[in-house]
Order: sequence, then C-alpha cells, then structure tokens
Amino acid sequence: MRKVDVNKLSRPGFHRLEKKLYLRCYQGGSKAYVHRHRNYWILIGDFHKVDIDDAEAINDAIHTALARGYDVDKIRSKIARREKLETLWEVEEVAKAEEAVVLENRILFNRVATEWFNKNKSSWARDKTVTQMWRMLEVYCLPHLGEMPVEDISTSDVVKCLAPIWLKKPETADRLMSKLKRIFEYAQSRKYCVFNPAVFSVDFELPRRTKTLRRDTTKIDYVRAAHFWNEFNTKADPQSLSVQAAKILMLLCKSPMQVSQMNWIDLDLTNSRWMIGSFSETELELNMYTPIPSLALDILKNLRMQTGNEPFVFYKQNKKSDTITEASIRHAIQNIWGKGLTPHGWLGTFKTWSHSTGYSQSLLEVYFHQSAFLNLNITERQEMYRQSRIMLTHWQDYLTGNAKLTERARL
Repeated sequence: MRKVDVNKLSRPGFHRLEKKLYLRCYQGGSKAYVHRHRNYWILIGDFHKVDIDDAEAINDAIHTALARGYDVDKIRSKIARREKLETLWEVEEVAKAEEAVVLENRILFNRVATEWFNKNKSSWARDKTVTQMWRMLEVYCLPHLGEMPVEDISTSDVVKCLAPIWLKKPETADRLMSKLKRIFEYAQSRKYCVFNPAVFSVDFELPRRTKTLRRDTTKIDYVRAAHFWNEFNTKADPQSLSVQAAKILMLLCKSPMQVSQMNWIDLDLTNSRWMIGSFSETELELNMYTPIPSLALDILKNLRMQTGNEPFVFYKQNKKSDTITEASIRHAIQNIWGKGLTPHGWLGTFKTWSHSTGYSQSLLEVYFHQSAFLNLNITERQEMYRQSRIMLTHWQDYLTGNAKLTERARL
C-alpha cells in the first residue's frame, strides 16, 4: 500500500498494511502503527513520528524477535525506549562467542569420555562389548553432559542422566553409573576436575527400586525336571561342548564356574569321582570329592577323546581363558527352555527335590559347601561321600525316568 493511501485512512479500527503490520485509527483522529496478533498487539510508533518504511523494518524485527523466543513485554519495552530490537540477539551472539572462547580453554566431558573410552577399549574382550559401551554413553550420557566442562559437572547433572532409566532399565543404569565413576576417576587423575560427582548415595538422590527376583536363580518345579532333561537330550546338539557341560552340570548339580573349569587332573574316572577341593596331598581321603554317576561318566569318557590332551575338560580357546564360559552353559540351557531356567536355578530345583525326597539338610550343606566339609572328620567325610553317591544316582534315575517321583530317599 502506498504512503498516500495510508494518509487517507481515517475510519476507526485496524487497517492491514502488510503481514502483521496494521495502522490503527482512533476515534479522536490519531493514528499509530502496530504489530497485531490474535492474542496481543505491539505499538510500533505514532503515525506522524514514524515513517512507514521504518514501521515496516520494525515490524520485521518484531517477527524475528518473536521467532527467537523473546518475551512480548521485553519487545514492547525496547520499542518504547526507541532501541533497536536487533540489539537483543546481537548481545547474545557476542556472549556466546565469548563463551565459546572460554570453553576452548576448558575440558569438556565429551573429550574426557572419548579419551577414557579409547584408553580402555582394548581391555574389553569382544567387539560387541566395545560397541555397546560407547552406545550406552552416546545415548544416555553425552546428550546431558557432553558439552559441559567436566569441572562444572555436579552430582545433580549425573542424576539427570540416570533418572530416566533408573527404574525402567536398572541394569543399564547401574552399568552407566559404574562407567561414569571410572570416567571421572580418570578425569581426576588427569587434573581435569577436583571431585567425582558420580560418587553419591543413591538412596537420597534416586527413587527406591522394588526388589525383583534375581534372574540367575530362576528355576523350574522339580516335577518338570525329568521332562526338561528329556527335551534337552532330544533337541540340543550332542557334539557341542556347552551342551555337554550343561549335562554334566545338571547331573552333578555343581555351579557353572566349577563345571566350566573342570580339569582332567582332578578327575578320577576309574573310581568315578571328581576332586573339588584338595586339602591333603598325602591323605587323599581328606580331600573333597564329588561322585560321578554313570551318565556323567560316559560323557566324560567320550570327551577324553576330544580334549584329553588339554588341561581342561571343556577346552576352548578365547580371549580370556582356555575354557568355555559360564554364559555358554546358560545359553545352552536357555536355547531349549527359554529364560525361565538358568544353571543356578537348576541347582535350586535339585535342592528342592532332595528336600522333598527326604535327603538331609546336612548332606546338602556338605555337598555344596567346602566349609561344612572341613568340619567333618575322616569317617564322617566318607559317610557323606557315600550318601552323595546314592543321592546323585537317585537324581539321575529320576531324570531318566528310572525312578518315580514319589520314591523316597534311598539311604
């Protein structure tokens, strides 16, 4: 609209000149340029004091200020004092530039985390672990702390990282907290910061978690144990070392660590026994033996042909050791039964069966704990070994269907 047309406008009300720019005519004949919005209006200036070109420029500046998120009252105040709105963001841009210069001389958390990661990644066994570790930091940590100077990070900042996953993903949160402690310990060692903000009491800073059943103790009812044994022997790969280790674990009911590290030197296949604890080199009867039932003995004799020249029964080279891992035994079981059963859970199933069948608590204490075994004299040790052989043979017969569920202890 041309300026001459603006001069002719006199009817009271708002007259649109361009986007959001209006000429407001009052009843008394006065006029003013305003920036009008559905919820508010901003006075630009008196018609006789502000040229229309200046009004258009101020209107454009108001658009920019609102888009940048500035408050309406702040914009009105600037215009009333006849100050340019551009000074609002020009001052901020200068401040940001100065802040960037300051930050260049300060160590950001992003840099510290990267240094710590690169220094430690060679110690992690698998490439998958390396990838997962960085992914965890990248997703849950760096968005909150990445651009902060490490010396300015407080415990509350660390809590902000952990809070969203503390209840939803407790295992991930615990791992992240552990790694944050290590990262800040590294920062302290390099003099990047003075204290470790990741060391604090979770009871005061984070919500309390409800207690949940440990996954490694998940077990099945002993009534279903025979069914699982049959299904495991039918579906699992009989040539797999992990599967054979799982069978030994299920028959002897020892921990996955003990089974995975079973050594040929400790096995006496002639007398069908496995030395768990060596306490005397001269009096062998003082040592702690686990009897080996017939099925387990057959498995070990077959394995002798495969790994007999190696120190370990379940010999398999990997980055950390020369044996299969405990996790591989767990996976062998869970591949058949799912996550509803774990090696430690199977031990719980065996204990429940033995109690229900009538085997004594003292027998189980000696069978599972070396401390209880050491408290016995040689005669008592021999008797407990005899009872253990009977119990394990009974357990084997129950799994294979040669003993009824209702059969009581054979002692």
